[in-house]
Amino acid sequence: MPIEEIVRLFDLPGINQTNARFDEKKMAHINMVYVRQMAAEKLVKEGTEILTAAGLVSAATPQEYTAAVLTLCQEKIRALEELPHFCGYFFREEYAIESGTLDKLKKNGDPAARLRELREALAGQEDFSDAALEAKVKGLAEKHAVKTADYIHAARLAVSGMSVGPSFYGMLRVLGRERVGAEAGGVYFSES
Repeated sequence: MPIEEIVRLFDLPGINQTNARFDEKKMAHINMVYVRQMAAEKLVKEGTEILTAAGLVSAATPQEYTAAVLTLCQEKIRALEELPHFCGYFFREEYAIESGTLDKLKKNGDPAARLRELREALAGQEDFSDAALEAKVKGLAEKHAVKTADYIHAARLAVSGMSVGPSFYGMLRVLGRERVGAEAGGVYFSES
């Protein structure tokens, strides 16, 4: 710009008197939007590198499974760096239970009973698609006159140790029948 134009456009009252600051919330939101719009191939490549560095994924981990986990979690994570915490339970048999969550569930009902009912209902479930699982949980809730959330919250805590996460039905689908306890000996639907 010519200096005359700069002088003409310069307006002292338009100068903000507060210091400039970095808006972390806005940056987190922008990053979340970026992650959600990321192409699946790039997400899987970068996510696998992060999970490998965290010791969750190895050469023995099926790439299809890792890709399914990452694409399932894509809509919920705010940053790729969150992946080890957010989806670590998909890759380990043991994980910590979020502090206070089980006590909260016990105050609002009987999570152990919901898990028993869900395990029994899923034992004969051939179709483990999201839609079929959702229909099964809704039917179970109607049968026992409880909310579907009672099953969802108890089972989410049992299979992940967390109160929040990706789509519940997608989570069960990706973990699979045997791991979530729909088959005898499943490791997650325990009553403790």
